Amino acid sequence: MNKRIVWGISSAGLGRGMAFLMIIAGMLLCETSVILYKLRRLKCVKAEVFYVLQNNPQ
Repeated sequence: MNKRIVWGISSAGLGRGMAFLMIIAGMLLCETSVILYKLRRLKCVKAEVFYVLQNNPQ
């Protein structure tokens, strides 16, 4: 096998690997942002409940 073929195969593999990593990274980022969003919503709800309980003593 000459060097050009080997280089072509390795660069194609590298490109595919990079694309795969980018997709995985994108999915992880998406998951993380969704989780953070849910946590933030939860914090807001907790704060609202706390506020309501404080202002409406029963």
